[in-house]
Amino acid sequence: MNGKDMYALAGRLYPINRSLTGNGVRESLRILKEYIPELQIHEVPTGTKAFDWEIPDEWEINDGYVENSGGGQKSLISKTTTYILWDTPRLLTAMFPGRSY
Repeated sequence: MNGKDMYALAGRLYPINRSLTGNGVRESLRILKEYIPELQIHEVPTGTKAFDWEIPDEWEINDGYVENSGGGQKSLISKTTTYILWDTPRLLTAMFPGRSY
């Protein structure tokens, strides 16, 4: 694969709305399989134990926004590839020990 092909692949993958699970991941893996035919894709059901983790419920977000104090909204999901943190309190607690959220 040359640089031009890699750039084209990135252009196909970048706009896909992905999370840990869901249709975006499936679509991304299907595209990668075009380039890596021997890639094996396995589905693991929600609730399956994986080492010290459990496979989470599958969810998908199609739109979201941030609202400022004046009530104005800025779309995040439908126009960009912004990531949404589903466990923000735990993340903030890890980043700023001693505070509660």
